[in-house]
Amino acid sequence: MKAKCIIDSILESSKIYASAAQIKGFITQVYAQLYDYAVIVGLRKTADSLPYEPYVKYKFPPQISVEQTTVPQFCYPDAHIWQKCTELKGHHTKFESFSFVLTDVTGTRQYGYCRRVLPPDLSNQPRTPEVICVVSPLNATKLYNQVLDEVEKRRMQNSLRAEEFLQAVYGRPMPSPGQSVTIRAMEIEPYETLTTTNVYEEAECLTFTRSPDSQREGIDYECLLNTLSVSQIIKIFASILLERKIIFIAERLSILSSCVHAFASLIYPFSWQHTFIPLLPPNLIDVVCAPTPYIVGLLSSNAHLLHSIDDEMDEVLIVDFDNHKFLQRTGDEKLILPKKLHRALITALDMAKSEGQSLRSLMVPEAFLRFFLETTGSFNDFMIHVPGAGRQFQKEEFVCKASNAPSIMVFLQWFTETQMFEVYTTERENDRNVVLGTFEEKVLEFQSEDHGELFSDHRRFKKFKLFGKNKKK
Repeated sequence: MKAKCIIDSILESSKIYASAAQIKGFITQVYAQLYDYAVIVGLRKTADSLPYEPYVKYKFPPQISVEQTTVPQFCYPDAHIWQKCTELKGHHTKFESFSFVLTDVTGTRQYGYCRRVLPPDLSNQPRTPEVICVVSPLNATKLYNQVLDEVEKRRMQNSLRAEEFLQAVYGRPMPSPGQSVTIRAMEIEPYETLTTTNVYEEAECLTFTRSPDSQREGIDYECLLNTLSVSQIIKIFASILLERKIIFIAERLSILSSCVHAFASLIYPFSWQHTFIPLLPPNLIDVVCAPTPYIVGLLSSNAHLLHSIDDEMDEVLIVDFDNHKFLQRTGDEKLILPKKLHRALITALDMAKSEGQSLRSLMVPEAFLRFFLETTGSFNDFMIHVPGAGRQFQKEEFVCKASNAPSIMVFLQWFTETQMFEVYTTERENDRNVVLGTFEEKVLEFQSEDHGELFSDHRRFKKFKLFGKNKKK
C-alpha cells in the first residue's frame, strides 16, 4: 500500500512543474544548515530464508521521520541480491558513490547523495555494507561528494566519528552559489592506516565550495563515452529533447547513476521537468507505465520486472549500458535534430573520444552547449518589454527569425513547445535579474566576437564543427 501511494505521488508530481519563482528560490535561498537530513542505512534479515532489507541505523536530526519505503529503498535498490562480502561487487574497493532524486506532489525535488562503504573489520570478515546518505533540496554534487569523502574517512575509524562529523556539518549554513563554507573538524590519518587505537590529534579547517552553476558540476561525462557509441549518445540526447520516456539499465549503481545524471546535464541550459528517478527501487516499477515523460534508471538485477508490464509501456526508449545497445526504441531518433548540427555533434564527440580524460570532460559538454548556442542563442533578442505587462518572449518571431536554416526552424517549432523550454522562458520573463550562467556568458562572448550578431549560417556550422580542434590548441 505504501509503495502504491509513492507511485501515485510520483505520477501526480509529473504533471506539476516548479514555477520560475521556485526555481530562483531554490538557487538563491539562504539555507540555515548544509543539508536537510542525513541517514546511515544498513541491511538486515528478518529471517534466514529471506533476502536482506534496508533499514535506518542512524539519522540526524533525530526527530526526522524517514519512511522505510522511501529513502532506505533508494539507498538499496539492490538489497534483494546482497550477500556478505569483503569488497563491493565488481569494484575491488570498499566504497561506491551514487545519487537519487525524490519528487513530491508539488514538483519540488530533493537530492540524495550516497556513499556505500564496507564498515571496518580488522579480520576482514565478510559483512554487509552501509550507505551514508545526505539529503538536500539543492543540486550540488561536487560539494556533497566532498562532505561524503570526510564522513567516509571517519566511518573507517568508527561510526561515532562519522556521526559527530555529520552533526557538525549540519550546523553550518549552505554557501551561496560560487561561495564556500569552512568547518572545523578533528584531523585524522588516511583510513588505510587506521587502527582502533588511532586518535584525533588536532582541529583542521575543511572548506567546501558550492559551484556557481550546479547543473553541470561534478558530472562524469567519461562514463558516456565508455558505455555508448557517439551515435547512440546523440540519439538519446535527441529523445530527451523531445521529452520522451527513457529507461536506462546497468549492473552497477555508480555507472547507472553517473550516466543518467550526465545525460540530464547535456540539455543545459534547459532542465528536465518531468519524472526523474536515476535509481528506481523494484517496488516502484509501475512508475514506468506512466503516460507522461520520464527518465528512469533501473539496475540490471531488476530489469526482468519490465517483462511483466511490457504491454503497458508505450514508445519507451530502453538503453542497456552494460551491453552498449538499445533494447527498445522508436526508430526515428536519428531524424530529430537538424542534419548539419547532428553531423557537427558527431564530429565533435569523435574528436573528444581521441583525447585524454581531462580534455574529454571539457569537450563533451561544450559540444552540446554549442548545439544550443546555434539553435537558441538569440533567445534574448526576442525578449521585449510590454508596458503594463512586463517582459514577454516573442515565441513566433523567435521560431521564424532565429535562423535562416529551414532545418533549425523546424527544430524550434517543436522544441519551443516542450515543457523544458516553457519553464526556461517563464523564468526569464518573470525575473530580469536572472543569474548569468555558463550559457548566458557564452552567448555574450559570441555576440561580442561577431559584432552583436550570432554566426551566419555558413560560419556557425563551420565553427561548430571545428570547436573541438580549437580545444586542442
